[in-house]
Amino acid sequence: MSIKQLFLRTTCFTCLILILIRPAKGEHPIDEINLNTCSEIVENSDYFVEQGRFRTLDDPVPPGCLAQLVTELNGDDSVAAIFLSRTKLRGCIDANYPYPGGDEEKIYYQIISKMKNHIYKVQVCQSVEGSLGESCSNVIMRFTKRSYWNEEIMLCVLSLEKLGEF
Repeated sequence: MSIKQLFLRTTCFTCLILILIRPAKGEHPIDEINLNTCSEIVENSDYFVEQGRFRTLDDPVPPGCLAQLVTELNGDDSVAAIFLSRTKLRGCIDANYPYPGGDEEKIYYQIISKMKNHIYKVQVCQSVEGSLGESCSNVIMRFTKRSYWNEEIMLCVLSLEKLGEF
């Protein structure tokens, strides 16, 4: 094997190793992002219950935000969490359409019970056409703060997570 071939193989091997261990363009190593910036436990001042409805300091939480966490009548159960407050753009509270899957006017909810650690059992109902009349789901949800990488800064965004059903 000539020196030229050995040099070429060594260079190719080194390039391959560098490609495999460095982050792709636009990605940042986890230690640079620091995903633990946000505390997963929400402060009591981030949200509260007033007259049986969830509110933040500025606005009520639209029923459509909770409805996004409901399993659809066709069995689709695909939404795990909703950003309530602003990310780079609008969260669900500020959204033009808080319930993009339907008519928010037909949604209502009842807080069944409060558990510990900002977890609630909530019945979310939707009026539907036909003989069914309404469809209700019993959802266990938690208020939390989720990390959201926004170009140069990490935001802590008030969110609502679906933990399951009861």
